[in-house]
Amino acid sequence: MKQLPGESYELWVKRVEQYEFGRALMELANGVDPEQVLEQTSNRMIAKFQHPILEAINNIPSGYDSTESQEHYRTIYQNRFGPKPDHVQDD
Repeated sequence: MKQLPGESYELWVKRVEQYEFGRALMELANGVDPEQVLEQTSNRMIAKFQHPILEAINNIPSGYDSTESQEHYRTIYQNRFGPKPDHVQDD
């Protein structure tokens, strides 16, 4: 099941979930062992959810600067919440 053009990752995940749930119900109705259905459904969903992420990781440009990306992350997400509580240690 491929992601539709313009479809967000979240909507695609919901679509996959609905499809796999329906498939699992059909397998249960056909008498397949519930433990086997659960295992197969879980494996299929994990494989589908990881595919776009792994594809993006494998397509990272060769000139990618992780230091710049980390600083960008700190600026946007970590620094906007103010100082850390006393019990949080910096690495």
